[in-house]
Amino acid sequence: MSNQSKGFFIACIGLLATISIHTGCGELRQKPNVVVLLVDTLRADHLKCYGYHRDTAPFLEELARRGAIFTQCYAPSDYTPASTASLFTGQYPLAHGYLNSHYVLAETHTTIAEIFQRQGYTTAGFIANGLAGEKYQMDQGFDHYFEKNRASAAELVAAASAFIEQQADEPFFVYLHFLDVHDPHRIPQEYHDRFADPADFAYDMQDTLQLDNFVMQAWWEAAQGWRDRTVGSDQVATYFADYVQLYDASISYWDEQLGALLDLLAVQGIDERTIIVVTSDHGEQFLEHGYFGHGNSGYQVGLHVPFIISDPLHPNIAGLQVDNLVNAVDILPTLLARLNWQIAPAVQGQERWSLLASDAPDATSESIYTEGTFMANRPFSTLIQTYREGEWKLLLDRLRDTKELYHLKEDPGELRDRFAEQPEIAARLYDKIRQYYNGNLQLFEQHQQSQMQLTEQKLQELRALGYITGRAGLQRSAKEFFPMKPVRLEQFGPFGDEEDLGRFSHAIDFFRGPVTWGQIIGGYSDRVGQRDSTGVWFDRRATFLLPNQPVGQRVVVELTIDPMGGADNPTQIEVKFNEQSSEVWALNGVGPYRFEAALPAFLQQSAFFYLTIEADSRFVIRKATSVRNDIYGAMRIRRLYLER
Repeated sequence: MSNQSKGFFIACIGLLATISIHTGCGELRQKPNVVVLLVDTLRADHLKCYGYHRDTAPFLEELARRGAIFTQCYAPSDYTPASTASLFTGQYPLAHGYLNSHYVLAETHTTIAEIFQRQGYTTAGFIANGLAGEKYQMDQGFDHYFEKNRASAAELVAAASAFIEQQADEPFFVYLHFLDVHDPHRIPQEYHDRFADPADFAYDMQDTLQLDNFVMQAWWEAAQGWRDRTVGSDQVATYFADYVQLYDASISYWDEQLGALLDLLAVQGIDERTIIVVTSDHGEQFLEHGYFGHGNSGYQVGLHVPFIISDPLHPNIAGLQVDNLVNAVDILPTLLARLNWQIAPAVQGQERWSLLASDAPDATSESIYTEGTFMANRPFSTLIQTYREGEWKLLLDRLRDTKELYHLKEDPGELRDRFAEQPEIAARLYDKIRQYYNGNLQLFEQHQQSQMQLTEQKLQELRALGYITGRAGLQRSAKEFFPMKPVRLEQFGPFGDEEDLGRFSHAIDFFRGPVTWGQIIGGYSDRVGQRDSTGVWFDRRATFLLPNQPVGQRVVVELTIDPMGGADNPTQIEVKFNEQSSEVWALNGVGPYRFEAALPAFLQQSAFFYLTIEADSRFVIRKATSVRNDIYGAMRIRRLYLER
C-alpha cells in the first residue's frame, strides 16, 4: 500500500471513529438527567402538598403539581446513616450494615451512583451532612464530589450549578443532601420572620445549649414525671411553638434555593429532560409522645417523609397522588424501572413506577416495615421496629421495652395503644417483623464476612508488593467486624416462639418464676427487670398483659417500695385497666404492700387486658445536689395474679 493510500485509509478510519463517537454521544444525550434532592429532617406533614396549613415551600409545590406525590412514604429508619444508605442501596438498614457512625457502607454494596456510572452517566454528589459523606464510604460511585459539613443550601446549589453548567450536554446523575432543616437551623436572619416576628421570640432560637435545656425539661416531665420548678410548662410550650416557626422558616429558605436550581436547569435548556426526586431521610418530633428530634422513636412524625417525582418526559404523571404505602428503599428501584434498567436481586425495595402508569392496577400496597434506631454502638439495645399492615401498626421499642399497637385511620396521632385489645393482630404483625429482622440480620452478617475477606485480600496484595511482611494480618478482630451479638428477637418481642397467647398465665410470680416475659409490656429502667430477694425492680410505671380468666374477679398485686428519703417521692399508686383508672392506693413507707382491685365490668368481653401500676412520681432514694444525679429507686413487684 502506498503512503498516499495508507493516509487515505487512516483518514477514513478516523472519520468513521468520529461518526461513531458522535453517534454514541447522541445516544447518551437522549438519556434523561436525574437529580435526587434529600432534605435532611423534613417532615412530610409540614408541606402544603401533604396537607400543611402553611405554604412553606411554594417552589416544591409547583414541582409537585408537575409531577407525582407518594402520600404515604416512610423512611426505613429515623436516623441519617441508616436511612440514607438505604436510599443509596435499596436495602434495609440491617441488610446494608451502615447503622451509625461506628460503621461504614461496605464496598461490597452497589450504590445508586455506581449504577448510573456504569450506565454512562457522569455522577456528582453534594453533601452537607458528614454522616452521609466520604468518611463513611458514602462517596462510592461519584465522579465529582463536594462535601462540606453544614454547608448551606445556597452553597450546595452553587456547587451543583457549576457542575451542571459544565455537564449540560451529557447525561448526569446528581445527588444533593441538604441540612438546613436540621437543628439548629442556621439560616440567614432575614428568613426568621417568614412565619413569625423574631422580636416575639422569647429566646435565642439558635442557642443549642438552651435548646438542650428545654428538651431535657420537656422529656423529664413527659417521661419521668418530674419538672424543674424554675421552668414552667408554659415556658416550655412557648419555646417549642417558636421552634416550629423557625423549622418552617428553614424549609422556606431551602425552597428558595430549590427555585434557583430549577431556574438553572431551565436556563441550560435541560429542564424538560431532567427527572427530579425530592425526599428526606427522616422526620422530626416536636414533643409528640414526649420526645424531641429524631433517632429516638418509631412514630409517624419521625418516619413519614415526602416522596415527589417530576418527569417532564412523562407528562401523564402530572398531578397524580399515590396513596399506596411505600418505603424510601423503593426510590432506587422506582428510578431503575423508569429507566428500563435491570433491578439487581440484592435490592430489597419494590419499584413503584408501575403505580404511575395509566394502566396500573387500583390495588394498594398493604404493608410496610421500618427498622432503627441505631444511636449507640449497641444497636440491639436501641433497635426500634415497626410494621404496618393496612391501618394497623405495631411498634417494638427495645430501648424503652415497649410494645404498642395503633389503628392509624382512627388514631393518626398514635395516642391510643390497642395492644391489649387486639393481641392476635399484634402477634400477626410481630411475626412479620421477625421475618424481616431475621432476613436482614443474615444479610448483615454476610456483608461483614465479605468485608473481612476483602480486607484480607488487600493485605495479600500488599504482601505481594512487599509493602508489609508476611506476618501482618487483620488489624481488626472478628469481634470488631461483628460488634452486634445475634440476640434472639423473641426475647424482646411481644410474643416468642414458645409463648403463644393461650399459654399466658393469669398469675406472674417474679420471685419464684418462671416468668413469661412476653406479658411484660413496659416499665423497664436502668436496673429494672433484675431479680432479687423481694421480686423484680420496676420504674414508677409497670404494665402487663393478662388473660381474662373467667374465674378472675379481682387482681392482686404484692410489692415493696425502696426506702424513700426525698421530698418528691410518691404518695400513691394508681391501678389502671386498659389505661382507664380504677383505684388509687396510698403509700406510707417502705411496705410490703398487698393491693387488690376489682376487675371493671367493661373487661368482661375482653380476652386480654392491660394492667398498669403507676406511681404519682418517681422514687428517689437519695437526693443529690443536682437533679440529674438523683439516685432513683423503684417498685419491687413480687407477684400479681387474678383471684375470685
